[in-house]
Amino acid sequence: MSVETLLSISEVSRMTGIATSKLRYLDRCGKLRPVKKAEGGHRYYTHEQVVRALKITKKQVVIAYTVLNKKEVNVESEDDTKLAAIKNNELIERVKKAEPNAKIAGVCDIWHGENKGLGIEDVIKMAINRQVSKVYYDDKEQFVVGDWNNYKYWLSLMDTELIDINDIEKRELV
Repeated sequence: MSVETLLSISEVSRMTGIATSKLRYLDRCGKLRPVKKAEGGHRYYTHEQVVRALKITKKQVVIAYTVLNKKEVNVESEDDTKLAAIKNNELIERVKKAEPNAKIAGVCDIWHGENKGLGIEDVIKMAINRQVSKVYYDDKEQFVVGDWNNYKYWLSLMDTELIDINDIEKRELV
């Protein structure tokens, strides 16, 4: 029989980036009870509990992602910025209907052959840091050819869904 090494609350915090106060809160509300509480209230966790803590605390935001594809233009104009913001706000309103209790953040890219907005890269960084659960878009064609599959693949590795809002709305009509 092997003896599993237990991790202190501070070790779990250092490993995961989850604040010790958050781990104590998860204990108090019954979402993640430590496997052992020593004298003085010191909490100890198994490796499986560390994984569970990450699953409980990850994914804080739903992203509404919009691209204004301006391949024929090499300079971003003020009108392009306004149009991208309008399109993104419309998408955010649609996502709110699908995710009424979620915190929703809008991300816009204005793509004109050289992506200077870094919007999708920011989304991927947020997913790596466990800050994103879903990314909604409204037009698969807005992605550069081949990029959609790459984004879907990379986001799936981080348990982040890439979702077409039109598919959700169609299901709601049925």
